[in-house]
Amino acid sequence: MSARTKYRSLARSVPFLALVLTLNSGNVLANESPSWFPVAKPILEELDAADSVACTDGTLREFVLIGETDRPFVLSAERDLQRQFSLSRTRAVFEGRGCGRTKRTFALNVLRVPNRRDPLIQIVPPPPSEVDGFLYPDVFQAIITTRLGLLHRGCNKAIIQSVEALGGEAWKVGESWKERWNYSACGVVDKAEIEFTYDGDGARFKNTIPANELRN
Repeated sequence: MSARTKYRSLARSVPFLALVLTLNSGNVLANESPSWFPVAKPILEELDAADSVACTDGTLREFVLIGETDRPFVLSAERDLQRQFSLSRTRAVFEGRGCGRTKRTFALNVLRVPNRRDPLIQIVPPPPSEVDGFLYPDVFQAIITTRLGLLHRGCNKAIIQSVEALGGEAWKVGESWKERWNYSACGVVDKAEIEFTYDGDGARFKNTIPANELRN
């Protein structure tokens, strides 16, 4: 299965976002909570709920910002939006800690527009994934949602728990890279291995796990 992302305007692109929130902007240092964190916290809690259990050590679950990095616009349609709206984009990485549970890493993309108080927020896969917010919903729908129907009948929700880099060079014209997405589907942990190819305009992707490995 493969697909090419196409977004022609900001208004058209918004429905394809995994989740978009309007939040307060601000420069943030690692381990400091951004000004928009109170709105982002319930989203992080929902992402974290895949392995949610009662706290066992008397502490509360907390989400700590561990870094921010700039993310370039590499898809042609993204570049069109960047020029049209003078967008800038950073990726904020959080770590869920405490509560006697396993640490987990989460990522959000923050898109900022000049003269607009509130940025747009996109859920993206955790590092080391190279997939950004405009591509992620297409990949999730085509690969993960399809696997739910084939392998996890009766389950309609999956959460990406971690990502592993499997080699290749991301976002280089004519080159491919692979990632393994480990996800939880109604308590069952599974994986999808995905190959991405960039042609300088759009990105194509396909599931690389052979069909004979699919469970009945």
